[in-house]
Amino acid sequence: MTVTVGDRTATRVVMKEMEELLRVVASTGSPPRPSAVKYTQCRDALLASDQRSAVPGFVVQCVSIYKFHDFINLYHPQIEARVAFIANAFASGDVLLDTRRRPAAFNDFDF
Repeated sequence: MTVTVGDRTATRVVMKEMEELLRVVASTGSPPRPSAVKYTQCRDALLASDQRSAVPGFVVQCVSIYKFHDFINLYHPQIEARVAFIANAFASGDVLLDTRRRPAAFNDFDF
């Protein structure tokens, strides 16, 4: 799995895959090996992309899905809180990856 430099769409797809994977891990027991492989592939692709600043910090820190599993279980005992934490972290990344043009808050005449 590779993300082309400057390709925000591909990065967004990988971010969504990672988010879904982490939600499953946060709401179930110890992850199976195929999930570990997918986590590693997604993480490597995201960290190699030029959009690394949009990657949640815990993905950068947790080098394996098992480290993430330990982290998220220590974060909060309730599944709903864990899933909400993940959703919030990835929503922040979505904001950074948003390529839609927004109107400027100010124009030249405001100053």
